[in-house]
Amino acid sequence: MGLVGESGCGKSMLGLALMAMLPPGGRITSGTILLEGKPVEKLSPKDMLSLRGSELAMVMQDPFTSLNPVMRIGDQIAESFVLHQDMTWREARLEAVKMLDHVGIPAPEESARKFPHEMSGGQRQRVVIAIAFSCRPKVLIADEPTTALDVTLQAQILHLLRGLQREQETAVLLISHNIGVIAAACEKAAVVYAGQFVETGATESILRSPQHPYTQALLAAMPRESNERLKALGGSPPDFARLTTECAFAPRCHHRFEKCQATPPLIGEKHGVRCWLLSEK
Repeated sequence: MGLVGESGCGKSMLGLALMAMLPPGGRITSGTILLEGKPVEKLSPKDMLSLRGSELAMVMQDPFTSLNPVMRIGDQIAESFVLHQDMTWREARLEAVKMLDHVGIPAPEESARKFPHEMSGGQRQRVVIAIAFSCRPKVLIADEPTTALDVTLQAQILHLLRGLQREQETAVLLISHNIGVIAAACEKAAVVYAGQFVETGATESILRSPQHPYTQALLAAMPRESNERLKALGGSPPDFARLTTECAFAPRCHHRFEKCQATPPLIGEKHGVRCWLLSEK
Protein backbone atom coordinates (compact mmCIF):
# COMPACT_ATOMS: atom_id res chain seq x y z
CA MET A 1 0.00 0.00 0.00
CA GLY A 2 1.41 3.36 -1.01
CA LEU A 3 0.86 6.66 0.80
CA VAL A 4 1.59 9.66 -1.43
CA GLY A 5 1.36 13.41 -0.96
CA GLU A 6 3.47 16.55 -0.76
CA SER A 7 5.79 17.33 2.15
CA GLY A 8 4.00 18.30 5.35
CA CYS A 9 0.68 16.60 4.56
CA GLY A 10 0.91 14.13 7.47
CA LYS A 11 2.30 10.97 5.84
CA SER A 12 5.21 10.42 8.24
CA MET A 13 3.08 11.43 11.23
CA LEU A 14 0.63 8.66 10.34
CA GLY A 15 3.51 6.16 10.21
CA LEU A 16 4.74 7.30 13.62
CA ALA A 17 1.21 7.07 15.03
CA LEU A 18 0.95 3.46 13.82
CA MET A 19 4.22 2.71 15.64
CA ALA A 20 3.13 4.63 18.79
CA MET A 21 6.19 6.85 18.30
CA LEU A 22 4.53 10.27 18.01
CA PRO A 23 6.84 13.19 18.97
CA PRO A 24 6.32 15.01 22.29
CA GLY A 25 3.00 16.83 22.25
CA GLY A 26 1.51 14.51 19.64
CA ARG A 27 -1.37 12.23 20.57
CA ILE A 28 -4.10 10.14 18.97
CA THR A 29 -7.41 11.92 19.63
CA SER A 30 -9.78 9.59 17.76
CA GLY A 31 -9.92 6.40 15.72
CA THR A 32 -8.43 2.96 16.31
CA ILE A 33 -5.30 1.18 15.07
CA LEU A 34 -6.01 -2.55 14.80
CA LEU A 35 -3.36 -5.21 14.28
CA GLU A 36 -5.08 -8.59 13.88
CA GLY A 37 -7.98 -7.26 15.92
CA LYS A 38 -5.82 -5.86 18.73
CA PRO A 39 -6.10 -2.08 19.40
CA VAL A 40 -2.46 -1.04 19.22
CA GLU A 41 -3.00 2.45 20.64
CA LYS A 42 -4.27 0.94 23.92
CA LEU A 43 -1.19 -1.21 24.57
CA SER A 44 1.12 -0.32 27.44
CA PRO A 45 4.57 1.10 26.59
CA LYS A 46 6.12 -2.24 27.65
CA ASP A 47 3.83 -4.28 25.38
CA MET A 48 4.37 -1.83 22.54
CA LEU A 49 8.13 -2.17 22.94
CA SER A 50 7.91 -5.93 22.46
CA LEU A 51 5.57 -5.45 19.47
CA ARG A 52 7.99 -3.10 17.67
CA GLY A 53 10.57 -5.09 15.78
CA SER A 54 8.71 -8.37 16.11
CA GLU A 55 5.27 -7.67 14.58
CA LEU A 56 5.61 -4.00 13.61
CA ALA A 57 8.75 -2.56 12.00
CA MET A 58 9.71 0.74 10.41
CA VAL A 59 12.34 1.87 7.92
CA MET A 60 13.06 5.52 8.61
CA GLN A 61 13.67 8.22 6.01
CA ASP A 62 17.37 8.73 6.76
CA PRO A 63 19.34 5.53 7.49
CA PHE A 64 22.35 7.46 8.75
CA THR A 65 20.41 9.07 11.61
CA SER A 66 18.42 5.92 12.42
CA LEU A 67 21.58 3.81 12.89
CA ASN A 68 23.72 4.05 16.04
CA PRO A 69 26.97 5.75 14.91
CA VAL A 70 29.11 4.08 17.60
CA MET A 71 27.76 0.53 17.27
CA ARG A 72 28.97 -1.99 14.69
CA ILE A 73 26.52 -2.88 11.92
CA GLY A 74 26.42 -6.57 12.83
CA ASP A 75 25.57 -5.82 16.45
CA GLN A 76 22.74 -3.48 15.44
CA ILE A 77 21.11 -6.26 13.43
CA ALA A 78 21.92 -8.89 16.07
CA GLU A 79 20.19 -6.80 18.74
CA SER A 80 16.80 -7.55 17.12
CA PHE A 81 17.41 -11.31 17.32
CA VAL A 82 18.52 -11.04 20.97
CA LEU A 83 15.48 -8.95 21.99
CA HIS A 84 12.78 -10.77 20.02
CA GLN A 85 14.09 -14.26 19.19
CA ASP A 86 15.72 -15.20 22.54
CA MET A 87 19.09 -15.84 20.86
CA THR A 88 22.49 -15.53 22.46
CA TRP A 89 24.71 -12.76 21.09
CA ARG A 90 26.88 -15.37 19.37
CA GLU A 91 23.86 -16.89 17.59
CA ALA A 92 22.47 -13.45 16.78
CA ARG A 93 25.73 -12.23 15.22
CA LEU A 94 25.78 -15.29 12.93
CA GLU A 95 22.19 -14.54 11.88
CA ALA A 96 23.13 -10.89 11.33
CA VAL A 97 25.81 -11.91 8.82
CA LYS A 98 23.23 -14.06 7.00
CA MET A 99 20.82 -11.09 6.86
CA LEU A 100 23.55 -8.83 5.45
CA ASP A 101 24.18 -11.40 2.75
CA HIS A 102 20.45 -11.75 2.15
CA VAL A 103 19.99 -8.01 1.48
CA GLY A 104 22.94 -7.90 -0.91
CA ILE A 105 25.72 -6.39 1.23
CA PRO A 106 29.13 -7.45 -0.22
CA ALA A 107 31.56 -9.31 2.08
CA PRO A 108 28.91 -9.66 4.84
CA GLU A 109 31.28 -10.90 7.57
CA GLU A 110 33.61 -7.96 7.03
CA SER A 111 30.70 -5.52 6.68
CA ALA A 112 29.24 -6.71 10.00
CA ARG A 113 32.33 -5.30 11.73
CA LYS A 114 31.96 -1.87 10.13
CA PHE A 115 30.41 1.27 11.60
CA PRO A 116 27.63 3.14 9.72
CA HIS A 117 29.94 5.92 8.48
CA GLU A 118 32.12 3.32 6.74
CA MET A 119 29.29 2.29 4.41
CA SER A 120 27.65 4.03 1.44
CA GLY A 121 24.13 5.46 1.56
CA GLY A 122 22.69 2.55 -0.39
CA GLN A 123 24.40 0.03 1.88
CA ARG A 124 23.14 1.79 5.01
CA GLN A 125 19.61 1.63 3.63
CA ARG A 126 20.03 -2.11 3.05
CA VAL A 127 21.22 -2.47 6.65
CA VAL A 128 18.12 -0.67 7.96
CA ILE A 129 15.95 -2.94 5.83
CA ALA A 130 17.82 -5.99 7.18
CA ILE A 131 17.09 -4.85 10.75
CA ALA A 132 13.41 -4.26 9.91
CA PHE A 133 12.93 -7.69 8.31
CA SER A 134 15.15 -9.64 10.71
CA CYS A 135 12.25 -10.85 12.88
CA ARG A 136 9.74 -11.35 10.03
CA PRO A 137 7.30 -8.55 11.02
CA LYS A 138 3.64 -8.72 10.03
CA VAL A 139 3.61 -5.04 9.05
CA LEU A 140 6.47 -2.86 7.77
CA ILE A 141 6.20 0.92 7.45
CA ALA A 142 8.75 2.25 4.96
CA ASP A 143 9.00 6.04 5.27
CA GLU A 144 10.59 7.53 2.13
CA PRO A 145 13.17 4.69 1.92
CA THR A 146 14.60 5.88 -1.41
CA THR A 147 14.61 9.68 -0.98
CA ALA A 148 18.38 10.21 -0.60
CA LEU A 149 19.38 7.68 -3.29
CA ASP A 150 20.01 8.04 -7.02
CA VAL A 151 17.60 6.48 -9.51
CA THR A 152 19.58 3.25 -9.93
CA LEU A 153 19.82 2.67 -6.18
CA GLN A 154 16.13 3.54 -5.78
CA ALA A 155 15.20 0.74 -8.16
CA GLN A 156 17.48 -1.71 -6.30
CA ILE A 157 16.00 -0.82 -2.89
CA LEU A 158 12.42 -1.13 -4.19
CA HIS A 159 13.29 -4.50 -5.74
CA LEU A 160 14.75 -5.63 -2.41
CA LEU A 161 11.66 -4.48 -0.47
CA ARG A 162 9.32 -6.26 -2.88
CA GLY A 163 11.37 -9.47 -2.70
CA LEU A 164 11.45 -9.55 1.11
CA GLN A 165 7.77 -8.60 1.32
CA ARG A 166 6.77 -11.56 -0.85
CA GLU A 167 9.20 -13.95 0.82
CA GLN A 168 8.04 -13.13 4.35
CA GLU A 169 4.42 -12.30 3.45
CA THR A 170 4.73 -8.95 5.21
CA ALA A 171 2.23 -6.15 4.68
CA VAL A 172 4.11 -3.01 3.61
CA LEU A 173 2.99 0.61 3.90
CA LEU A 174 5.27 2.61 1.59
CA ILE A 175 5.30 6.36 2.28
CA SER A 176 6.56 8.65 -0.47
CA HIS A 177 6.09 12.03 -2.15
CA ASN A 178 7.20 10.41 -5.42
CA ILE A 179 4.27 9.07 -7.44
CA GLY A 180 6.71 7.15 -9.65
CA VAL A 181 7.93 5.14 -6.66
CA ILE A 182 4.36 4.33 -5.60
CA ALA A 183 3.48 3.33 -9.19
CA ALA A 184 6.47 0.99 -9.38
CA ALA A 185 6.00 -0.73 -6.03
CA CYS A 186 2.40 -0.63 -4.79
CA GLU A 187 -0.79 -2.51 -5.60
CA LYS A 188 -2.97 -0.03 -3.69
CA ALA A 189 -2.49 3.65 -2.93
CA ALA A 190 -3.88 6.50 -0.87
CA VAL A 191 -3.34 10.15 -1.77
CA VAL A 192 -2.99 12.35 1.33
CA TYR A 193 -3.77 16.06 1.64
CA ALA A 194 -3.87 18.05 4.88
CA GLY A 195 -3.92 14.91 7.00
CA GLN A 196 -6.77 13.21 5.12
CA PHE A 197 -7.05 10.53 2.46
CA VAL A 198 -8.50 12.34 -0.56
CA GLU A 199 -8.32 9.40 -2.97
CA THR A 200 -7.85 5.67 -2.36
CA GLY A 201 -7.95 2.56 -4.49
CA ALA A 202 -5.89 0.37 -6.81
CA THR A 203 -2.73 2.23 -7.84
CA GLU A 204 -3.36 1.59 -11.54
CA SER A 205 -6.91 2.94 -11.25
CA ILE A 206 -5.76 6.13 -9.53
CA LEU A 207 -2.97 6.76 -12.05
CA ARG A 208 -5.10 6.00 -15.11
CA SER A 209 -8.24 7.78 -13.94
CA PRO A 210 -7.53 10.27 -11.12
CA GLN A 211 -10.80 11.67 -9.78
CA HIS A 212 -9.79 14.16 -7.09
CA PRO A 213 -8.57 17.59 -8.30
CA TYR A 214 -5.49 17.29 -6.05
CA THR A 215 -4.50 13.92 -7.52
CA GLN A 216 -5.02 15.33 -11.00
CA ALA A 217 -2.78 18.30 -10.12
CA LEU A 218 -0.05 16.00 -8.73
CA LEU A 219 -0.01 13.91 -11.90
CA ALA A 220 -0.05 17.01 -14.13
CA ALA A 221 3.06 18.30 -12.32
CA MET A 222 5.09 15.15 -13.05
CA PRO A 223 7.94 15.52 -15.60
CA ARG A 224 7.23 13.87 -18.95
CA GLU A 225 9.30 12.92 -21.97
CA SER A 226 7.65 15.64 -24.07
CA ASN A 227 8.69 19.28 -23.87
CA GLU A 228 5.38 20.38 -22.34
CA ARG A 229 5.61 22.87 -19.51
CA LEU A 230 4.82 21.41 -16.11
CA LYS A 231 1.50 22.51 -14.66
CA ALA A 232 2.20 24.06 -11.27
CA LEU A 233 -0.38 23.86 -8.51
CA GLY A 234 -1.05 27.35 -7.20
CA GLY A 235 -1.36 28.28 -3.55
CA SER A 236 0.08 26.54 -0.50
CA PRO A 237 -0.99 23.68 1.77
CA PRO A 238 -3.18 24.84 4.68
CA ASP A 239 -1.98 25.53 8.20
CA PHE A 240 -3.07 22.48 10.22
CA ALA A 241 -3.80 24.72 13.22
CA ARG A 242 -6.29 26.75 11.18
CA LEU A 243 -8.29 24.08 9.38
CA THR A 244 -11.98 24.88 9.13
CA THR A 245 -15.03 22.79 8.28
CA GLU A 246 -14.64 23.45 4.54
CA CYS A 247 -12.81 21.09 2.19
CA ALA A 248 -9.10 21.57 2.93
CA PHE A 249 -8.24 21.65 -0.77
CA ALA A 250 -10.98 24.16 -1.69
CA PRO A 251 -8.74 27.31 -1.57
CA ARG A 252 -6.49 25.80 -4.29
CA CYS A 253 -9.20 24.06 -6.33
CA HIS A 254 -10.41 25.32 -9.73
CA HIS A 255 -13.68 23.39 -9.32
CA ARG A 256 -14.68 24.97 -6.01
CA PHE A 257 -18.41 25.56 -5.57
CA GLU A 258 -20.85 26.26 -2.72
CA LYS A 259 -20.99 22.68 -1.43
CA CYS A 260 -17.23 22.77 -0.70
CA GLN A 261 -17.91 24.78 2.47
CA ALA A 262 -18.33 21.39 4.18
CA THR A 263 -15.69 18.65 4.19
CA PRO A 264 -16.85 15.79 1.94
CA PRO A 265 -16.71 12.12 2.97
CA LEU A 266 -14.85 9.48 0.95
CA ILE A 267 -17.29 8.72 -1.88
CA GLY A 268 -17.00 5.29 -3.49
CA GLU A 269 -15.87 1.87 -2.25
CA LYS A 270 -13.15 0.33 -4.46
CA HIS A 271 -12.06 3.78 -5.64
CA GLY A 272 -12.81 6.32 -2.90
CA VAL A 273 -12.68 10.07 -3.55
CA ARG A 274 -13.15 12.84 -0.98
CA CYS A 275 -14.77 15.35 -3.31
CA TRP A 276 -18.31 16.70 -3.74
CA LEU A 277 -17.87 16.64 -7.53
CA LEU A 278 -18.46 12.87 -7.43
CA SER A 279 -21.87 13.37 -5.86
CA GLU A 280 -22.78 15.81 -8.66
CA LYS A 281 -22.07 13.29 -11.45
